Amino acid sequence: MSLTFPDVLYLPDAGYLKFTTEDGGAKYTIVYKYKETTFSWWFTGTVSDDSLIYIITDLNIIGDSKEARSSTVFILWATAYAFFNTFPAANIRTGAPQRDLTLQYNVAADGTDTTTTMLTREQLDLLEAHGILYTTDTSVYGLPDSYFITRKMFWQLSQFPFLPYVNHCNPNFLTRPKPLAYTSTTPSSTGLYVRHPVRPRPPVRNKDFYRRYCPSVESFLIFRTASRDHVPILNTWMNNERVNKFWGEAGPQSKQAEFLANNSKLSWSFPVIGYWASARFPDRETEEFGKKDYGWNTEEPFGYFEIYWAKEDKLSGYTEVKDFDRGVHVLVGNEKFRGAHRVREWLGGLIHYMFNADPRTETILLEPRVDNTRFIDLLTEAGFYREKEINFPHKKSAVMKLKREAWEGLGPVERISE
Repeated sequence: MSLTFPDVLYLPDAGYLKFTTEDGGAKYTIVYKYKETTFSWWFTGTVSDDSLIYIITDLNIIGDSKEARSSTVFILWATAYAFFNTFPAANIRTGAPQRDLTLQYNVAADGTDTTTTMLTREQLDLLEAHGILYTTDTSVYGLPDSYFITRKMFWQLSQFPFLPYVNHCNPNFLTRPKPLAYTSTTPSSTGLYVRHPVRPRPPVRNKDFYRRYCPSVESFLIFRTASRDHVPILNTWMNNERVNKFWGEAGPQSKQAEFLANNSKLSWSFPVIGYWASARFPDRETEEFGKKDYGWNTEEPFGYFEIYWAKEDKLSGYTEVKDFDRGVHVLVGNEKFRGAHRVREWLGGLIHYMFNADPRTETILLEPRVDNTRFIDLLTEAGFYREKEINFPHKKSAVMKLKREAWEGLGPVERISE
C-alpha cells in the first residue's frame, strides 16, 4: 500500500510542504519552504495489515542544510503533520475493536537507528520530551525499541511551538498552562459566588490566536479576538433573519456595539471572529510560486464565537462542570461559508484550540437549541454526546459534551467543490 500526499500542504505559519514519490510509491520526499529558507528530507516505511500503523523504516535529511540539521524536532513534527492531515483511520468491521491511526518509529537495541536514519537515542529522548514520540517502555532502565504517536495524541499538541520561524514570544501562540490558584467571583451570568481558578487573560484583541490550513477547502482557518472594528459585520449578521431566530440581536449598529462591548468585559469569556482565507498555489507549469506569492489571499470573516470557562457560565447551574471545562457559542453569518464540510473544519479548529489552550480541560460543552438538529447531528459526529435537555429563560437547549478522551483529533474532511 502506498501513501498519497497532496502536491502542497501549508503549515500554520504559511510555510509549506511539497511532496514527491519515488521507487513506485515506496520513498517519499518532503520539501519545506518558508520565505528564503528551503530544506528537504525523505522517508520510507511499511503499513500494517489493518492499515492503521505506518512504520517509518528510513528517514534522512537531503544535503547538508544547517537549518535542517538543527530542526530534528520540526522534521518529525512536519512528517506527522503531513501524515495525520492526509490519511483517515481505515474502515474496519462495525463492532470490531478499533485502534488509533499511528505513526511508529523503531530503534535497534544498541540505541542506534534500525537502518540509516538520522536519530540517535539522545534525539529520540528530545522528541519524547517534546511530545512528538511516545513509548510504552517507561521504566528507569528501559531501552525502548519502538516509539509512536497516534492521531489523537498528535492533535493535542499545539502547532506553533514546533514551527521554526514563528514568533515564539507572541503571547497569542503561547499555550503553557498557568499555575493553579483560586478566587471567588460573582459572574453576572449566575449572580452567585463561584469559586474557580484564576483565569488567564484572553488573546490580544484583533490578533490571530489560531491558524490552520484546511486541505478540504484549500483555505486557512483563522480565529481572531473580536474588537470594535467588527461591529459593522456583526450588524450585518445579526440582522439576518436566520441568525436573529437564534440570537435575537437584530437592530442598529449601536445595539451590536453594546453587545460586543458587554461581551468583551466578561472575565470568563471572550468574543471571536472566524475567517477563511483561500491559499495560493504554485504555477501549474513551472511548479514555482511567484516572489512572495504564497500564503493566503484576502481574509473573509464568516462567523462569531464566544469561548468561555464553563464553571463561571450560567450553564454550570444546569450540569456538572469541572474547573477547566470550556464551552463555546457559535454563529455563522456569512452565507457563502455555510455547509456541513465547513462546520466540520471550524468546529474541529475550536475544539483543537480549547484542548490545546490548557491540558487540564477535560470536557467541551455546547448548548444549542433543541430544534437546531443539523448542528446537533454534526456535534454528535464530532464525538459529542447529548447529556440532557434544559430550559433557559430564552430557549430550550440540548446539553452537548465532548470528553478529551473521546475526541478523535483532526483529520481529512471530504473535499467539496464550491
